[in-house]
Amino acid sequence: MRLLSLGLVMVTIGGLSVQAENVTTFHCISTKVQSLGTSSKEETVYATVARRGTRQTNPMILWRSNLGKFTPQERCKVVSDRLTEVVAKNDGKLSNLYLTYGRVDNEPVICHVADKNSACNRRNLLFTLRPQDKGNEKKILEQMVSFSVTGTGSAVQQSGEQFYAAFGEEAEKMFATAGATSGI
Repeated sequence: MRLLSLGLVMVTIGGLSVQAENVTTFHCISTKVQSLGTSSKEETVYATVARRGTRQTNPMILWRSNLGKFTPQERCKVVSDRLTEVVAKNDGKLSNLYLTYGRVDNEPVICHVADKNSACNRRNLLFTLRPQDKGNEKKILEQMVSFSVTGTGSAVQQSGEQFYAAFGEEAEKMFATAGATSGI
């Protein structure tokens, strides 16, 4: 039996309803990747991916390590849900979303901001980095937004000493190119 999609579905996320025909959601999936430090072994890790309709991006974030009491799977799920909520609050659109880094409770974090004058706080926190990542926040942010097939992403914008990445623009490009795989 073949199911037909009418293309108009309402999704409720955190109390917000948005149309699902062009809505991007983020999911935590289990995937096999090459083990770190070796090209001959594979390991199963959790990954955050974006989905729109029946299309899915390549992994955006690979979750390999615990942080405090949180396992990689728990971190993946929480961050995927936070990203989905951010997009839902933006009327289901990825445009005009920026990611940056900063400190929350003196911990290095990645967060989302609406403009290049905003900073990280508890309300816009996406995820906390490991203590050993302190000082590498810009590099991690660049890697996070460089998830297209060619391995290139949009340039990270610099505003004073702070760096901002146009997250939505890169994700939109991904869905418009072969970087998104079909068939979930």
